[in-house]
Amino acid sequence: MLFLFLFLCLEGCNHTDEIIKPPPDEIPEEIPEEIPKDIPDEPEPVDYDDPDLYVEITIPEDIPDVACIPDMIEGKKGEIAGKWKLLTNNNNNADYYKPQWDIDYSCDTIIYEFLEEWRLETELSFPVEKFSPWVRTSGTLIVKSSIERFPQNVFRYEFKGNPVFHPLCGWGFTLSIEGKEYNCTVMKSVMEIFFIGTGRMFFVRIE
Repeated sequence: MLFLFLFLCLEGCNHTDEIIKPPPDEIPEEIPEEIPKDIPDEPEPVDYDDPDLYVEITIPEDIPDVACIPDMIEGKKGEIAGKWKLLTNNNNNADYYKPQWDIDYSCDTIIYEFLEEWRLETELSFPVEKFSPWVRTSGTLIVKSSIERFPQNVFRYEFKGNPVFHPLCGWGFTLSIEGKEYNCTVMKSVMEIFFIGTGRMFFVRIE
């Protein structure tokens, strides 16, 4: 019995508790250096005096194939004041779900008369020697018509622009009728007014 006690004591005395060591501090993963992204070169500054930026806006002054050929006169390019006769109204839209039309009004009397009441001419900061200055005019538009589709009426209009496309002035001409704006092109003898889609009204200058 004493022997067993001594044996247990010796075993107990020789027993060493296992020391639990804390885990070493976690070493953070190295953060890879950020790969620099390709930084595009800064664009060259735009030289607004570069004549290559100019695109003169023109349309053929030929009369389209219509039933009645009206007498027409020449005026000054970019001048909307005067009387214009509507020849055609078309919408050659490629969208299948939208109607297309091409109507010849040359044998009807549909006259748009622009009366100029106010005018401002401004020399632009870039060279426009071969073009007219930037013009802004306003006044009264009188529509006289022999058909119901274009009832006779009187409107206020504003016309502005220059017969050249340039980054600083955008489209050449803008015609505003009662506050609604349309792009247009005014040549010596013909004028086009563009509306939604690919539609346009084609006029000739008669007075």
